[in-house]
Amino acid sequence: MSIKIEEVEFSYPSRPALRGVTVEIPPRSFTAVLGPNGAGKSTLMKIMASVLKPRRGAVYFDGRIPRREELYRTVGYVPQRATPGGRLRVIDLVVSSRKPYFRFFPTAGDYRAAEDALKRVGISHLRDRFLEELSGGEFQLVLLARALAVEPRVLLLDEPFNNLDLRHQLEAASLLRKLSSDVTVVAVLHDLNMALRYADYAIFMSRGEVYAAGPIKAVFREDVIYDVYGVKTKILWEIPAVVPQQPPG
Repeated sequence: MSIKIEEVEFSYPSRPALRGVTVEIPPRSFTAVLGPNGAGKSTLMKIMASVLKPRRGAVYFDGRIPRREELYRTVGYVPQRATPGGRLRVIDLVVSSRKPYFRFFPTAGDYRAAEDALKRVGISHLRDRFLEELSGGEFQLVLLARALAVEPRVLLLDEPFNNLDLRHQLEAASLLRKLSSDVTVVAVLHDLNMALRYADYAIFMSRGEVYAAGPIKAVFREDVIYDVYGVKTKILWEIPAVVPQQPPG
């Protein structure tokens, strides 16, 4: 599913956040949204997920603006900040993302989709744990499973590797890369190395505007990074991959 963001503007009471953002995200890609703090990345993700409504402009999915109910069946969204909710079990939170599909109560099919999502993320063992018992990293993985349970055509993830240790970061990034062969994945990332290794498209944002957007090798340049971040870098394209391995035994 392609995404076209056209002339999107948004302001908070204290400041403008997005200034006429126009960019296209290709279908079945892993797009990294990059930029310094306050660049407007999270606001853009919330607008794509219909959490916020733009003051001006629109977001098109495959050339059209879907109705809210349709959007909730199409888009899986992982916010930057979420708080575990007390005595709710992991499976109950994950299956709750299926609500657009059921009228009153989840069906056996909804539970199968939730179980499959937990398995894909590698956290089936957390199924019956209460949210309040989870670590920050475990809860982040549960949110990813919840987004996958929608069976989305688009995945929007705002800093999805927050609180994850190195092994789980690599496993999650590998999963997103694999999913992008069928699903349009858009993720706000702060780790440029992760973006360089796993994404195939990048959007650099600065001061509420798109500074550069395109295939990784076209826009991931030292001059772009300096202009956006104010930091001199050296890009090494051939870096040995770090692949998570199962511990012995």
